[in-house]
Amino acid sequence: LTATLIHHELTAAYGQGVISYSTVANWVHRFLSGRESLDDNLRNGRPLSVMTQQNLDAVQDLLNNDLYISIDYVTTILDIVII
Repeated sequence: LTATLIHHELTAAYGQGVISYSTVANWVHRFLSGRESLDDNLRNGRPLSVMTQQNLDAVQDLLNNDLYISIDYVTTILDIVII
């Protein structure tokens, strides 16, 4: 299938504005190049998300002890970076 046909079928099924043609064209190019997934490639460095159950529990414990705790204090104590 061509990018144009795929884009047409997606907009017919889900409505205008659901996805841009350039995104569909990019996907088609990726798959024609041998890619098998739309997931992002793994990258080195700190993960963008630190939302783990351990962090959620730690934040909840801090809030249970002090409802007026600052975000800066929480991020410092838990060594979390907010982007």
